[in-house]
Amino acid sequence: MERAGFWADRIGSWLLPAALLAGVAYFTFHAFQGKYGLVARDEQLALIERLEAQRTELDREIAALEGRVKGLGEDDLDPDLLEERLRATLGYLKTNEVIILP
Repeated sequence: MERAGFWADRIGSWLLPAALLAGVAYFTFHAFQGKYGLVARDEQLALIERLEAQRTELDREIAALEGRVKGLGEDDLDPDLLEERLRATLGYLKTNEVIILP
């Protein structure tokens, strides 16, 4: 009986520190590698930078298209721009034009 008590005391004295160490290791691992860890944070920041660059490029493209649409307004209709759009949409050619196919 004394021998069983010896092992129980020995295991009991190491059980709490081992459980605490396992808990600290678990939370430390997930602080770096988990779904909301530091690695995931860095990946999200890189994604944000890529999307902001893409947004800037799309803003430039929108501004260019708005400039072209402004030329098609009722008040200030640009005949050259209108002719270009009509030719591209309807496929019209002038009689003296030559088509070069790639």
